Amino acid sequence: MLAYHGTAKTGLTQLIPFVDPHSNLDCACVYLSRVKALAALYIWDRPYKWLNFRIAGDGRVIYVESFPGALEEFYGGLAGSIYTCGGAFEYDKNAGIQAAVVSRAPVPVAGEDPVPDALERILEYEWEGLLEIRRYETLTPAQLAQEKKMILSAIQNRAADKALMAFIEEKFPELWAQGTNITAAPMKRADIPFMTDLLAQESVQAALRLEALSPGEWGKALRKNLRDRDEENFILHRGGHPAGWLKVNGLGGDKAWLSMLAVHPAHQGMGVGRFAVRHAEQLVRALGFNRLWLRTTADNETARAFYEKLGYALTQGSGEPIYSN
Repeated sequence: MLAYHGTAKTGLTQLIPFVDPHSNLDCACVYLSRVKALAALYIWDRPYKWLNFRIAGDGRVIYVESFPGALEEFYGGLAGSIYTCGGAFEYDKNAGIQAAVVSRAPVPVAGEDPVPDALERILEYEWEGLLEIRRYETLTPAQLAQEKKMILSAIQNRAADKALMAFIEEKFPELWAQGTNITAAPMKRADIPFMTDLLAQESVQAALRLEALSPGEWGKALRKNLRDRDEENFILHRGGHPAGWLKVNGLGGDKAWLSMLAVHPAHQGMGVGRFAVRHAEQLVRALGFNRLWLRTTADNETARAFYEKLGYALTQGSGEPIYSN
């Protein structure tokens, strides 16, 4: 049997079995495909796998873009090779891929097909009719619903692959919020005990450069916030539990500002901050603003990297850095 193995590694003469954490198989194997066009999709250089495809009844590979430009983002300029191998390979139904075969022994390479640009090769296979690409912009409502269901299912198994979850959180923030049950609700007086606990956290005080006030002083300041008609305060929740504070002000002027974002240490690294920023953006746009502005401190490299990753550009670099989206 002839089979193919796609990888970003070049110059191999033998394929060595390994345990793939993304596979349903828990033994060391060499993974190959009976379809060469499918092997091209396995030329991959990310710490997670997002190979969104299926095999049609006629053997064609159907690749589905989960977001606009996915194919170019994953494969553009990516070099690798497709190796041709011969042997008595076996099909293992637990792998869950119809065209896949495996070998538990090392596999000699019969031939190497260098791929200078994986995107160009995939598009070549599309032109030859060996691979169908369903681009995001062409997906029907039913297909989009299926993509949403697939992504939410992946989130439910989020403990299995932190790199994959980081990708999903960044690329699909609304679905991440839905799948992890992150919400925002207007702050009420009943939330002040949580707020005083949040602002008493040393890491929060250090990040926001806050004074160490007593619970009573914080309560007084927060009650004053609730009376300010120029701003909106939200309590962020994760899994039904209060997780952070978001404040947007300037709503009565010509610039809307994200003036406060604090996430409780128990909920950090779970997508709460990203959700809060997107929630603030939706709020100000609904009120007629075309931008959201924010300030941070020059030495707060963590916050600056966070906002820049979300698409915020530095508009004032001297003194107190100012960003806008």
